[in-house]
Amino acid sequence: MVQRDSMFLLALHLTLISAAWLIDPRLLRLWAALLPAHALLSVYIAAEHRGLAMTGSVLERTRSFRLPAPLTFLMWNMPWHAEHHGWPVVPFHALPKLRAALQAPLPHEGRSLAELWISGGKD
Repeated sequence: MVQRDSMFLLALHLTLISAAWLIDPRLLRLWAALLPAHALLSVYIAAEHRGLAMTGSVLERTRSFRLPAPLTFLMWNMPWHAEHHGWPVVPFHALPKLRAALQAPLPHEGRSLAELWISGGKD
């Protein structure tokens, strides 16, 4: 199934690249921008769950971490990832207020993204 899905995605990308080339070659810049953007996003997304147990409560399987304010804004407050999973009805813009309202610290929170990767995701 993974192989089939991978082949489908490869065919889709090749089709989109071909269409972009035929319509306007400048559109290839958009596709080329996906490569570094996805690489950077993967570093961020992997840290949300890296090194945590696959079992237990949602708060034990996810973590919140610190990012500089401009990146937190750009990521729609998703550094408050455990809060996002623990209280999914709370809209993204209210996650900082939710975190402030919680009395107890969450199981995995408070470290920066760089600290998480340097430690191998171990809290």
